[in-house]
Amino acid sequence: MNNIDIYIVTKGDTLYNIAKKYQTTWQELMRVNNMTSTLLHIGKQLIVPGNKKEIKYYVEDGDTLYNIANKFKVDKDKIKELNNMNTDDVILGELLIIKG
Repeated sequence: MNNIDIYIVTKGDTLYNIAKKYQTTWQELMRVNNMTSTLLHIGKQLIVPGNKKEIKYYVEDGDTLYNIANKFKVDKDKIKELNNMNTDDVILGELLIIKG
């Protein structure tokens, strides 16, 4: 999963339609996002295959710098450096730039 992108779910979205747009499968979307249900909620951020080298990610409830780094398979110190962070603390709704 070297090239990734973030998709924010909007009204009417389905895993099938999102997968089709990104030339992947709905099963792969579920796997990459550790989903156990195909139910989507408006505003949910989904990791999808893409061609972007830089990702904009909004911190969600329960996120830590460590689990965000693991989600995107990057070093947490790389995220800190890129976002001029002095601590490992993240704030709900904070925008983080992540490079894959």
